[in-house]
Amino acid sequence: MSEYSKKYPWLKINSLYSFDGSDYDTMDDIPEGWRIAFGDLLCEELDSAIKKAGVEDDFEIYGVAVKCGCLKIYASHNTSPEIRDILDKYTVLSSNICMHCGKPDVHRIKVGVLTKPLCEKCYYETPYSDEAKYEDLKYAGDGKIRNSCIIPYACRDNDTGIEEHKIYLKDTADKIRARWSEREIGRS
Repeated sequence: MSEYSKKYPWLKINSLYSFDGSDYDTMDDIPEGWRIAFGDLLCEELDSAIKKAGVEDDFEIYGVAVKCGCLKIYASHNTSPEIRDILDKYTVLSSNICMHCGKPDVHRIKVGVLTKPLCEKCYYETPYSDEAKYEDLKYAGDGKIRNSCIIPYACRDNDTGIEEHKIYLKDTADKIRARWSEREIGRS
């Protein structure tokens, strides 16, 4: 079992491929930079929310994907507002964290046909880096993690059909930035 699966049994994937007793879990599907930057923070917060919602025994993650340069986690019980907000928070945060090394406050850039959040160093290590210089690329946004964002949800409870949730990012973003700074100081 991986270090994550031992601590958080709900990470174990129940699929056609889990019959062989492998140590494969959800964290294996998350790009390395994001695991380094916030993997343990995501698991701690999600575990707390799962316990608070009382769904420890039947919570499952069905899939993990990288879509439009963001982490998407598909899970059961994401109707719990706290679980949904945590998953949304890390989707938003991931869009400005290098998916290869974990550096925060980077741009999402077009790499081949895909959009990926990459720092300049990691961009030049991709096979697509010959296409353009990093400085000449078109970026999505300014590359900075915001303090908060508003996420709209389809809702049946009100007349407009849309409900908005404000997601606070500052505390988690500050932790990620501090970790990055500590790692960089340790490398020099």
